[in-house]
Amino acid sequence: AGSILTMTADANAIVAINGDYYTHRRYGPMVRNGVTYRMEKSRTWDLCVLTYDGQLHTIQFDSYTADSIAALRPYQTWLFGPRLIADDGTAMTTFRSQVTPTNPRTVLGYYEPGHYAFLLVDGRQNDYSDGLNMQQLSKLCVELGFAAAYNLDGGRSSVMAGQSGFINKPFLNGRSITDIVYITDL
Repeated sequence: AGSILTMTADANAIVAINGDYYTHRRYGPMVRNGVTYRMEKSRTWDLCVLTYDGQLHTIQFDSYTADSIAALRPYQTWLFGPRLIADDGTAMTTFRSQVTPTNPRTVLGYYEPGHYAFLLVDGRQNDYSDGLNMQQLSKLCVELGFAAAYNLDGGRSSVMAGQSGFINKPFLNGRSITDIVYITDL
């Protein structure tokens, strides 16, 4: 675990957001940069899969198997959730999550292969921002035109950073995290 600012600098990232805090999970599926570390299925968490062809899939916790994920040829997976947009493109109204009240949020948004968005909502700061609850976040993702959207770790973990430091105003200056999602020049 470490500082998002340090990880952003080490990766020479243009912009980075916190990831899914994968080290706090003993189950998967977990694929990073095409390497499969584990394929055990989570019984409770929605899954996000980025495939080699640039598609981003958000999959409900009870509708995938290790074989169905392997068949997608995953390049990355994230396990936190929940997914925020239903298969028919509408905002979700119920979520399999214990963190549905108003909070800071981090979202990986998807338009089409190769076109993604990082969405970060500050919160827990009465003089600045309360955050969003999960229904509000889902509705915002639909309004932004995402075809798919996935909630990553939030709360104090919700941090967006660039080469010159924080882009957002993280709650209590953020916390130590284990992974980032970032964009860099090749």
